[in-house]
Amino acid sequence: MAGELAGALIFKGFRIWYDRFVLRVGDNLLAAIEQGLTASKHGILLISPSYLSKAWTSFEMDTLIRQSIETGKKLLPIWHGVTKAEVNARHPGLAGIYALTSGLGIRILATSLSEVLAEGIPTRGLVPPYESPVFRFICGKGELRLGNAEGPAFTLWEALLFFKENEYPLSVEGEIFDKGILLWYAAEAMARNEDSLRERIGDERFDAVWQMCQAAGIDPATLR
Repeated sequence: MAGELAGALIFKGFRIWYDRFVLRVGDNLLAAIEQGLTASKHGILLISPSYLSKAWTSFEMDTLIRQSIETGKKLLPIWHGVTKAEVNARHPGLAGIYALTSGLGIRILATSLSEVLAEGIPTRGLVPPYESPVFRFICGKGELRLGNAEGPAFTLWEALLFFKENEYPLSVEGEIFDKGILLWYAAEAMARNEDSLRERIGDERFDAVWQMCQAAGIDPATLR
């Protein structure tokens, strides 16, 4: 997961020190880590049970915490399969810093971290949510590809009507959507845009998804 997250942040334009991207054969591990920690403006800690138990990660953690106290370096912890009690047992100060959890998925983690990493940048441009492919999909206006770039395209409505139960959950750019969540998004879309959606997907499909929502305990009529 660390490599995926590092890659996602690099793709967003940030310079990331990550051992597998930086270290070369023969490098002194602890010296290289210390150099990377010193040069970095932020410290992202992916804290797992393995991380808490290893000696070199303890060195890394202690160095970052010392730097946060002495220089104000901001620490950005992510808990990956650990509890607050486990983190607190290793370092109480670290447990007191608000952390993200790995269950959020790579996309949300990268976005949340980017908001902090980008602080202080002179000019920021924001992509309006209506331009996001994921946002367009859950609003029932856009398509996704199944499996890979060459796979067939499908909409929210086709996913709900034709996907089998064992084809859920659906993973989209690091976010996980089960059928219940998709039904909720569909209900919201139908409540807001009934006329345009009936024209786009047809009355038969519209009514079928409406009934699916009601059967799941989500009545689109109450969301208007």
